[in-house]
Order: sequence, then C-alpha cells, then structure tokens
Amino acid sequence: MSSAFPFGLPGSTALYLVLYVVTLLLHVVFMSYVLAGSGYMAVWAVRKQFADEPGRDPVAGTLRDWLPFALGMAITAGVAPLLFIQILYKEQFYTANLLLFHRWMAIVPVLMVGFYLLYLAKSKRIESWPVWARTVVAGGAFFCFLFVAFAFAENHMLAMQDQSQWVQFYVDQRIVFMNDHTPLRVALWLSGALSVFAVIMGWQRRQDESQVRTLGIIALVGTAAAVGFGALYWNILAEPARSALTGAFALPYAVALVLGLIGQCVAWTWQLKLGRFHKPALVLASIASGTAILGTIVLREALRLQRLGSDQLFALHERTASAGGMPLFIVFLIANGALITWCVVLTRRGLKQ
Repeated sequence: MSSAFPFGLPGSTALYLVLYVVTLLLHVVFMSYVLAGSGYMAVWAVRKQFADEPGRDPVAGTLRDWLPFALGMAITAGVAPLLFIQILYKEQFYTANLLLFHRWMAIVPVLMVGFYLLYLAKSKRIESWPVWARTVVAGGAFFCFLFVAFAFAENHMLAMQDQSQWVQFYVDQRIVFMNDHTPLRVALWLSGALSVFAVIMGWQRRQDESQVRTLGIIALVGTAAAVGFGALYWNILAEPARSALTGAFALPYAVALVLGLIGQCVAWTWQLKLGRFHKPALVLASIASGTAILGTIVLREALRLQRLGSDQLFALHERTASAGGMPLFIVFLIANGALITWCVVLTRRGLKQ
C-alpha cells in the first residue's frame, strides 16, 4: 500500500472499501447525534433532578422530538457498512460474532429497548411522572446506545486478533473481550460524537442565540477530548501500526483529520466570539466534522489492513467481485436513494404547510 487510499489497491478491494468508508461516514453522523444527544438528555435529566429551577432546556426539547427519527436513520444507514464489512473481512468478522455470541446478539433487543425509551421520553404522559422516573428513562436510553457502541468496538478488536487468541477466548468461555485498545477506541468515538452533535444541533437551533455558548463548549470539549484520547492511543500502538498511520496509504487522511479538528475549533471559537450562530461558521464546522470523520475511518482501516495482512483479503475480494450482483446493487442503490430523497421532500413540504 504505497499509494494514498484508495489508489494502489486492487479494483475490487478499492470499490468495496470506498463504499464501506462512504456509507460508514453517513452512519457515524447519525450515530453521533443519537449517542451524544441521548447522553445530553441523561445529563440534563440528572441536573434537573437536583436543580432548584424547573425550566425547560430548548436543546433537550429538540432532542425529544428528533432522537427517535435520528435513531431510525442511524440504524438504516448502518445496514450498508454492515454488509460491506462482511465482504471486506469475512472470516474475521464472523469469527468475532460467533465468539461474542450472546453479547453480539444482544444488540438487537437493546436497540429496541432504547428505541421505545426515546418514544416514551417524547410522549406527553411522561410529563406527569416524577423527575426521578424521567431520569431513569433518559439514562436508560443512553446506556442502551453506549452498550451498542462498546459492543461494536469490542467486536472490531476481537476480529483483529490472531487465531491463537480466538482459540484461547473460546477455551476460557469468555463473553467479554477487553484489551488496552478497546476503552480508548470507545472514548475516541464518544468524544468525536460530541462535536458532530453540536454541529447538527447548531443547524437545528440556528435561530436561538442563547444556545451557542452551550453547544460551542460541547464541541470544543469534545474536540479537546478526542485529541487527548488520540494521543493516548498513539502511545500504546506498536511500531508497525504507527508506520501504517504515517505511511503513504493513510498519511493524507491523518492530515485531513488534523485539519478537521482545527477547523472545528476555529468555527466554534468564531461563533462564541460573535455570541450567535453564524451560517459561514456552521458551514465550516460541518465540513470540518465530515473531514475529521473521514480521516478517522480511513486511519482505522489502515490499522486493520496492517494488522490482518492484505494478500489473502485482496484475493477474497476478487473472488467476491467475480460472483456478480453489482449491477443489481447499483440499481437498488439509485432507486432507494431516490425514494429517500422524495420522502424528505414530501416531509419538508408538509412542514412548510
């Protein structure tokens, strides 16, 4: 991998990896909103539990209305990268699934519980409940999504182990995989989610100048935390992994990640100084967030390819591509994209009326 991603890769691998990266980027945007948004709701509920003033938070009100929809979008957007990862890392992904078994299968019922808790938090009936009960609902939803985030990080790390580690994991009858990398990876995604959440909420509350300070602080704290956890993660990486991140394949995306983090800091500092949401600054924050997410995803895949080796994977991708089905995939991709766009257009027209 002597060229920048996706150049220098075999055609089939480049195609599947590009589709995976692009679809995962979309999923991460919605996932970040749900994860950080439900965390905001939980913190707000706890603060309200012990606060003297009974006021309503405008951001929390927006989240109550939008989180169920955002979760549906996150799950829907997560289907495509989940399919592509099975093509890219077939043996590793399925082995990790089987070894984790109950923990991995628990994702579906946990997501269902989180979904219903979000709708419960949105209902009018819950307004008559005591504050502690509403806190339990908000906190329960957040921990559901936190469990899912940890499960995916856990699956990712277990899939990157060699066969001897898999055998030992099975012999020990373990159901949880934990190493030095797993908590730092979860912390990195959580930190990044704060910045993405702040950008989306900034667009939603753009006319409400009173929220710029809250969202600006959330974004800057999330960016600073991501830098800190990233530095800690760099320190525990072995030399081959560091070389993969600074090699030709991933280096441009490492630079993109750094520029994205800087762009977010500039955009939110700009708005904090103005004391209001500023459209050019929000555009800059949006572009910077997308750039940072893209850089993070490609760096993650560079680490995975370095750890697993590429020759066998490339051969697998070539065989998969020769099996056919791509024209049908493209047809349905275009058709579903057109239907989703039309649904959004209809919804916007209805809201305007």
